[in-house]
Amino acid sequence: MTATGPGTTTGATSARAWTRDAVEALGMTTDVEVAGALTALQGALRGFRQMGQRTQGAPTLAPAVAGRSNAARGRPATVEVVDCVDTTRWLVYARNGELVDDEPGGRRKVGATVTETGGVWKVTLFGVREVGTC
Repeated sequence: MTATGPGTTTGATSARAWTRDAVEALGMTTDVEVAGALTALQGALRGFRQMGQRTQGAPTLAPAVAGRSNAARGRPATVEVVDCVDTTRWLVYARNGELVDDEPGGRRKVGATVTETGGVWKVTLFGVREVGTC
């Protein structure tokens, strides 16, 4: 997922758009093209597909910019984005339509680093913590 434009809002916008794309891809049950996605997303998609699982619903997102560093001395500009994602309505289902487990989801800490390269903002790091971390 990439986005263009200046300012700290762009970093949060890029992270939100990338997350929405990831959520949409994880909910699909057919083959998904994941070229260019982060390695973690590719692994999750592969695992869901191999086990015949899919997600249904969507998480509640509210990303906020936690910090920004401007480009300097050959380092690109970066934006740190944090969120407390609510996955209560984003559950995993088996091929037969039953829930994979009886865990209800919940609020979890998510962080991302969005880096500007050549005028394009890209999510370069993405981490998700366990339920109950925020």
